[in-house]
Amino acid sequence: MMTSDAGLAMDDVQVSHCRAEALLSLGRFEEAAKLFEQLAAAFDQHAAGDAGFLLQQAAYAWQEAGQPQQAIAVIDLLIARFDGQADLWIQKASLQVQAGDASAALATLTSALEAMTSEASSDALGRLWVYRAGAHRRLDQIDEAKAALVEALRQPGLDQPLYLLELALVEAAQDNLPAAQTAFEQIIQHFPDSPEAALAQRYLQRLEG
Repeated sequence: MMTSDAGLAMDDVQVSHCRAEALLSLGRFEEAAKLFEQLAAAFDQHAAGDAGFLLQQAAYAWQEAGQPQQAIAVIDLLIARFDGQADLWIQKASLQVQAGDASAALATLTSALEAMTSEASSDALGRLWVYRAGAHRRLDQIDEAKAALVEALRQPGLDQPLYLLELALVEAAQDNLPAAQTAFEQIIQHFPDSPEAALAQRYLQRLEG
């Protein structure tokens, strides 16, 4: 079905990219994903950065199409290309959680932490440990989740709102609601403009309701 688009991608990449983005805006996500992948293949040997961006767009389109496994397959290509980027591992783990496979997400985050070199930023390591805590929590492995949060705290560049949000969720999973409420309130008080603050407000409403 996409043969003509593949040919167009080779002849006029810019036009093909515009068409892929138009398909995305029209909600024709699967078609857009396939075209983004074809464009990435066309760029692959000549502009690795551009190919990576196009693969990110393909992964997003597959996700919006409700096909997380296809999105994960694209993210795997990106990890192979840019293996030092923690965000790619987190993106893969998040997709696995959305697909209902927290065990796979935990394995992904474990692999990420093992793959990180001594040059990895403390911010990246902190986020990986926090997301690992979340995977443990979803598997009802609360002791392991708390241990992961302790590791996260060792990182001086830790994303504090992200950490506090996961801490609150871990406390709530243990029915320690006062501690959870305190953590949610700290996010709202100290990081009011963060995305985590909006989530904390929603969780607080549930606790108080």
